[in-house]
Amino acid sequence: MSVKAMRDAIVSAIGAACPPPVLREVIPYDGQLSDADLRRVLGQAPAAYVSCLGFSEVTDEDDDIVATAQWVVTLVTRRQTAASRSEASRSDAATAILETLVPLIVDSNSSAGACSTESAGRAEKVRARNMFSVETDGKGVSLWVVTWEQDVSLEPWSATALDDLLTVQTKFRMGDHDADDAIADSDITTTLEAP
Repeated sequence: MSVKAMRDAIVSAIGAACPPPVLREVIPYDGQLSDADLRRVLGQAPAAYVSCLGFSEVTDEDDDIVATAQWVVTLVTRRQTAASRSEASRSDAATAILETLVPLIVDSNSSAGACSTESAGRAEKVRARNMFSVETDGKGVSLWVVTWEQDVSLEPWSATALDDLLTVQTKFRMGDHDADDAIADSDITTTLEAP
């Protein structure tokens, strides 16, 4: 199973196990949430963001390149109203979601698991960590990260898997812009043919 296919399977499994309104959003995410990201995603909470953070232990196993991928699911819950100052509501919501999410990851080889294919290895080193801080408390947020490692097959990349790049537009000045022989700004449009 490729990294993208596995990430999509994880997103799908979490979304099925925690449908709205339990989680309003379950999506792939590029990396870990920063403070700026957290402010942006608060409106979607409760939500889960799935990322592959990298690979280790890449090996060639019978013409199949296998790598141990490091996965993270970031879980964000928040106070439901500005008047509610109850830590219990956001913490209880996060705990209830975690009690569904962690077994789903641990049991990833079961028919109900996130990655139930022959080419995905078993989830290893599963950990959940409460990221409580003064900053998250001030924003009314409960933030947890669940991390684990799982083997994935690295499939050969194909340009056909990407959307076609049809046009490229750029504007530039040729030569030294102060010189007498400089060419004025030029618009260039290039159409690329699909392979």
